[in-house]
Amino acid sequence: MLALVVPTSSASVHNTSPTGAETLPLPTLREGAAADVQGVLAAVHFREERGFAIFSIEHPDGARVRALGYLPAEISLRAVVRAGGTWTQHARYGWQVQVRTLELVDHVDRRGVVAFLVAYTTHLGPVRAAEAVERFGQRVFEVIREHPDELCVIKGITPDRAQTIHAH
Repeated sequence: MLALVVPTSSASVHNTSPTGAETLPLPTLREGAAADVQGVLAAVHFREERGFAIFSIEHPDGARVRALGYLPAEISLRAVVRAGGTWTQHARYGWQVQVRTLELVDHVDRRGVVAFLVAYTTHLGPVRAAEAVERFGQRVFEVIREHPDELCVIKGITPDRAQTIHAH
């Protein structure tokens, strides 16, 4: 697991759904309380050249948190991130987090890669796709394109199946 902690200038958080409507209620908050938000970087709404950005972090339950602050260029969409700081309340956007740190937990949301492999490859169902992602990590697409024979270490994938996965 990778960890990159980056100090940020400021951030805000707004609990919204992908459609922009309010979703699950936030826990009881108080001004200045510690905040810890973790999830998948779902959207970057704005990013300036010096790194300031407005972005959304999606929780596993689908709720989105909107954040404002420094977002390093090496942190891209579908990365798993963790933002820490303190809660404040904004007059227009509601409860926000003044982000002090932004941690890159993982470069990619592995669940999304598994879902993609299941949907767009032959012979990789949920179990085999999950094992491929677990075993090869970010290299999984490189392995499928360049070295399909390496897939044979996964139970049930024969050399013929590995070639079929590679071809499609």
